[in-house]
Amino acid sequence: MNYLQSNILKTKNITKIIISLLILGILLGFFIYLKVDLTNIIPSIKDFPNELVNHNINYILTHFITISILITCSFTIIGSLLFFIYFIYEGIIISFSILLLIKAFSLKGLIFGILFNIFTKVIYLILLFIILKKVLKITKTIIEVLINKSSLDFKYIFFKNTKAILIAILLIFLNDLLIYFIFHNLLLKLSFIIN
Repeated sequence: MNYLQSNILKTKNITKIIISLLILGILLGFFIYLKVDLTNIIPSIKDFPNELVNHNINYILTHFITISILITCSFTIIGSLLFFIYFIYEGIIISFSILLLIKAFSLKGLIFGILFNIFTKVIYLILLFIILKKVLKITKTIIEVLINKSSLDFKYIFFKNTKAILIAILLIFLNDLLIYFIFHNLLLKLSFIIN
């Protein structure tokens, strides 16, 4: 029971940290928005509905590279920090994109910006959070094995968490395909909001 409670508390702590980092990223995005010269950016944002018509939203390669780098680096202590920094980056992107859409389309931009980020970010960030938790569990187990020289059911923990990571990665790519084939068309239909 104590072990279960301890795990729940640790999960809650990681969840609080990630939410805090996303909020920090959102605040930084707002700060960057205030500091950046938007003169050359706004015309391309105003052309965003046409961009949706001409190009599908495609995160497949970007997410593949990002996840590969994050997982590869995360098995070092310094590399693990990249995961946390990445959540700040995502917060900045969410905030900055919504603010740009507000600047270009006022209240309509806010509505479309929120919808756009819900369709393209929410599932990805939840699955990335799951990957982070599993990677931290593997890293913690490796450190305990190296320090205490005990097996701690290392193989079981490693394979169980690796399987969860692979499933989460697969779900991210399925989600990217959904964005490419379905959510893109849905956002295209909703783009009347900012037309």
